[in-house]
Amino acid sequence: MKTLYITLSDPERWPRPFLAQKALGAKNVVIKYINVPYHLKIRAIEKFVKFLKICSALNFGTRSDVIICLNPYPLKKIDFRFSHRRPFVVDYMDVMLDENGKLLENEKEILEDAEGVIFWSKAQMELASRQLDISNYTYVPAGINLNVFDKVRNIKGFKFTSGFNQEKLVTYFGYSWQINGREVQGVCDLIEAMTIVEKEMKNVRLIISGPILDKYLRQIVKESGIRKISFFSSVPYGSFKFLNRLNASDVLVLPTTSHPTVFYAEQHKLFIYMVARKPIVATATLGTRGVLDDSTAIFAEPDNPESLANAIVRALSDSEYVEKIANNAYGRLVEKYTWDKLAPRYYDFIMRCLAA
Repeated sequence: MKTLYITLSDPERWPRPFLAQKALGAKNVVIKYINVPYHLKIRAIEKFVKFLKICSALNFGTRSDVIICLNPYPLKKIDFRFSHRRPFVVDYMDVMLDENGKLLENEKEILEDAEGVIFWSKAQMELASRQLDISNYTYVPAGINLNVFDKVRNIKGFKFTSGFNQEKLVTYFGYSWQINGREVQGVCDLIEAMTIVEKEMKNVRLIISGPILDKYLRQIVKESGIRKISFFSSVPYGSFKFLNRLNASDVLVLPTTSHPTVFYAEQHKLFIYMVARKPIVATATLGTRGVLDDSTAIFAEPDNPESLANAIVRALSDSEYVEKIANNAYGRLVEKYTWDKLAPRYYDFIMRCLAA
């Protein structure tokens, strides 16, 4: 079975296409990463270049038995049927919702026309499936390639920590993301929370790995008065630098706001945190609670920096307890969320789509 996998996200950072290869066979899955250079400042040109690349990928797809697309976005750009009506499946990572938890109207037709939809979040699947006229859908979370991330425990010589004077490192991996002028990932709440932590504990530093320190974040940092914070650019998934930052951290934090798009999501970083065997502090959202519970993480209330600060202080203070929950989280990951466990489910669903 020949499969074309189309993604607008760099597989080195968002490796979902590699799970498809593991499930369906590496020789059977061709990955088309449609990258538009960021130096294309003219929006019309950027759109046209992306359109041409999608057309090229879909033309290639005429030689495939099935096309899998990471999110519906590429399919918005063009009538998918011009590719001789190949069966297609949406691998639905970013379930975009409005403030009321409603799906975007311009994605519904694509999702309902697909042979199948794979949701990364159980909570998102339950919410979205009630709004869509679809019968063929499943839940396959991001999970983790344990062969890559189990190396995290074996890295020696953490140059990443040099210059931090034995400080405790509270680390956030990911991005800062604004919807309608609101930062929804919880980065602003985290920065505010850490100003509270700094008043209660000495030698604690916030590490933010991923977001670009733009004008917006500079202003947030300035207004917060936080004293110890460091920003680092993102590095490839599973790379030495990535694993280095993960293993050097004392607490891994996953803040999330109440915006439905993130509130229902099972964020990819969640599984990366679990594999590190480090204490996890997370906002209690429906998405995160679908994977973790009080035996595997310390939870804070959404949109509440003070609650988040209290959870971080506990994670830094109660070493015996956090070691226990970190090991519990790793055990749950190995039991349910490795690619070895998820690949058969992915394969079975694609076969079901083709048989429909």
